Amino acid sequence: MKKTHKILEKIRLTILSETFKTNYRSNKEDFIRSCIVTFPILILLILNLMRKSLQVELNNFGKFMQLPLISKQVFSAARKKLLPAAFIELNKTLIQEFYYDNEFKKFLGYRLIVVDGSTLQLPEGDSIKEKYGTCSNQKEGMSMARISHAYDPLNGITLNAIMEPYKTSEREIVFDHILNIPHSSNSEDLYLFDRMEQMKREAALERESVERAAGGQLLANLVQNTAGGNYNNISQAQIKELGAYLGKWSLARGTDQNPLGDLMEQVPRETKIAIYRAIRESADPGIAQNAREFLARWITTGRPGLD
Repeated sequence: MKKTHKILEKIRLTILSETFKTNYRSNKEDFIRSCIVTFPILILLILNLMRKSLQVELNNFGKFMQLPLISKQVFSAARKKLLPAAFIELNKTLIQEFYYDNEFKKFLGYRLIVVDGSTLQLPEGDSIKEKYGTCSNQKEGMSMARISHAYDPLNGITLNAIMEPYKTSEREIVFDHILNIPHSSNSEDLYLFDRMEQMKREAALERESVERAAGGQLLANLVQNTAGGNYNNISQAQIKELGAYLGKWSLARGTDQNPLGDLMEQVPRETKIAIYRAIRESADPGIAQNAREFLARWITTGRPGLD
């Protein structure tokens, strides 16, 4: 089995190489002058996984490396000159060295790779929203990204990690994992995906789309029937159908979620008020209380003045 020090030596030579510095600095003028925080020192500082306050970590690192005092300002200025992709390249070097011409733990002769994804809420900012997109929450959108992690659980190694715009499909991300994970020289790969959860999510989205379309049709019929102010044309059958729809939705998701979203905004206020009054005054027991709460919250624009 390949010794750890051989793998680390390969990484050390990579960090010290002029080619690596040239490829992963922001500008060609960066890291050319003699300074305390050189390119290799900066890489080591960040790889040191700082856990305490920044200045304490810089002091401890400088003492260990026998360097002059490194201030937070100097460190921050140097960090801006480093491209994040440098660490992706170092991780690839580690993976290539570990899996090439080396014995490692396998599952039935295969290198086991488990992949799982999620979403990640990001700090607010126009540039972040432009790059990664947003996840709508009613009218406002929060900055959100889609993340995924490919991991070898038997050997404890992260093979690939991805952060993409929120609207990127999980299928695309899986292909990116497969294309970017270095091959092993002595085994095939066995991927394990959380496909059941993905199928559940896809089914839920499909069901929600169908339900939303059904609710939109109900609203369209009510708007048509009340055109020109003919609010008496709202039938008890329509009220019961809309009440059952909203009641079913709210039981599954809670009354604080809007099943019809922007469709409600297209309904004239007078029609909303007429629907609210009709469903509030209905004596039909099939119209659940949670449907009434939904209407009070979403169909009306406020209860004052409706009585």
